[in-house]
Amino acid sequence: MNRKSALNAYQIKIIAVIAMIAQHSVIVASDALPASEWAYWLIMFITAVSRITMPIMCFFIAEGYFHTHSYKKYLTRLLTFAVISQIPYFLFRCDVIPTNFKDFAAVFFHFNVLFTLALGLITLKIYFSVRLNAILKTILIIAIILMSKFCEYSYFGIMWVLAFGVFYNDRKKQFLAFSAVTVFRFLYQMLRNALIIDTIIQFFALSAVLPLYFYNGKIGKKSGYLFYVIYPVHLLILSLIRLIMHY
Repeated sequence: MNRKSALNAYQIKIIAVIAMIAQHSVIVASDALPASEWAYWLIMFITAVSRITMPIMCFFIAEGYFHTHSYKKYLTRLLTFAVISQIPYFLFRCDVIPTNFKDFAAVFFHFNVLFTLALGLITLKIYFSVRLNAILKTILIIAIILMSKFCEYSYFGIMWVLAFGVFYNDRKKQFLAFSAVTVFRFLYQMLRNALIIDTIIQFFALSAVLPLYFYNGKIGKKSGYLFYVIYPVHLLILSLIRLIMHY
């Protein structure tokens, strides 16, 4: 591969963030778009493209696990921003203000994607632990996967992190494991009688392989907390925009 044309981590994360913001913006803008065929397919296209975001995030959680100087600080940072992001995430997911505790709990106690990524990081720590035996590792990992049911992307976010982490340093096996999880997710949703178009769109997660294929292993520009801050801030801004549009 020509290293000059390869992508570093910063550039790939920028691609993922742009796709995420575009998708969330479309959700807010959909109320204002005219009910036409072109608008429908525009929304479907942006939604399909945005499916690359979560796999890329999971890939870099695995990368971060092996490159971080402090696992505890890395996990603390993820959990801190996960907590900070929960209210903006709650506001974004609410089309209307919940009027009773049941409706409130159904929305608020569905946790944002940073919690999923944090659980994925913990899963890798367990998997690679030399202090735990195979049985205990299996029990703990299954417990975490079950816990992820209450998080965005649920079980499959954890499985993607595992796919990228377990086969770290073997890009081909990483992509094969990631693809296997994605296909399983597709079949799972089909069996649940999910909407066909929504299920097919989820299959576009496989396109994350394209930018990741060109990853050159370099960090690139130092981003600090940029990508952590963008998540809650853009959700809050879009929530305020939707509120203004409605009132």
